[in-house]
Amino acid sequence: MLRNRLIFTFLILAAAAFSSFYGGTSYLLLFAVLLLPLVSFLCLVIAFASLKLSQGVKDHILYKGEETSYRFVLRNRGPFICTGVELRLYTSLFEAKELEPFQFVSLPPGDRIETTARIRCLYRGTYQIGVESIAATDFLNLFRLKRSARTSQATVQVLPRVIRLKRLASAPDEEDTKNFSVPSVRVQEQPDVESRPYTAGDGLRTVNWKLSARQQELLVRKYTGRPKLKILLAVDLSEIKLKKPLDRIITEDKIIETALSAADHFLRRHVPLEVSYCAEDSLCSGFKLETQAAFDQLYRVFSGVPFSAASSFPALLEQIAFENGGQAFCIVVTHRLDEALCRSASRILPMNGGVSIIQVGGKPAQEIPPNLDRRVRLVRITQDEGIADALETI
Repeated sequence: MLRNRLIFTFLILAAAAFSSFYGGTSYLLLFAVLLLPLVSFLCLVIAFASLKLSQGVKDHILYKGEETSYRFVLRNRGPFICTGVELRLYTSLFEAKELEPFQFVSLPPGDRIETTARIRCLYRGTYQIGVESIAATDFLNLFRLKRSARTSQATVQVLPRVIRLKRLASAPDEEDTKNFSVPSVRVQEQPDVESRPYTAGDGLRTVNWKLSARQQELLVRKYTGRPKLKILLAVDLSEIKLKKPLDRIITEDKIIETALSAADHFLRRHVPLEVSYCAEDSLCSGFKLETQAAFDQLYRVFSGVPFSAASSFPALLEQIAFENGGQAFCIVVTHRLDEALCRSASRILPMNGGVSIIQVGGKPAQEIPPNLDRRVRLVRITQDEGIADALETI
């Protein structure tokens, strides 16, 4: 296109010079050279406005990796031929062997291009598939017009997968969840009470922080046996600020699948689990997963939850750890391992059974923040790494 513009610029200058020397009818040549690009541009505008694209999918709601039928039809309903037609696809979001981008195709009046294909969506979320944009050039290849092809008929909601994990390396061993040892307490004179005042020698893990705050007195729990360890799963739904939209979609997809797969792992092993997160309206929500129905509800929420939480995620982590102090192991799923999160993890360590951080999107060679306590278990899942490979490996 640049070459054609340079050639036409040279022709206009040559015609202008010729007319200035010879005058008379030579001006007709100058007018013709000047009008030709204008006529070409007007024909392009009319032809491009006459292009009608219709596209759609058979299923608008499907699971990640599931195939569905896709069809698009491009018609030229105008009186002029449309040259240099180019269709750009959302190729990074789906796979379709039968669907290839169209470049520099000429579409005569009344003609059409029709294609059907089987499409497999690659990532969780709600997004457009198929043709992203349409472009065309004039017959002199001097001008180019382009427009978006977004339509609700080609929008899909892709539901996340739930990966059946054989083990979760970032979590305590299965025997530990069944037999969580609590620091010993002194024999009580009132064996029927659930809490008692704190005395020297009691461990911080036995402190009932929630009841202590309500009673304005430091109280500890009285255990008659070996309590079962509870898992707190905190999911970071704050905005993911990455330069490339595809990187953001992949990171969101992995965070949701990691959280759901971990929740399914503990539910199948009958380990007490509570999932906490902050939504868009800054209200923090929690799910106590004891039944399959509760997990199904969590799955429906996470299938379409936006990553736009306004609340501080480190503050949420400290809040839930404080409310469950002494009888929980915290697992954090996040995309950002900053100093604030490291400080929060260090603060809640003394009052809980342990802390594990799963960072999604981190680089393999990325350095561990210096203020992260060494007792915190850290697992990183890169964009190119499988979730099961990362979570099942020690």
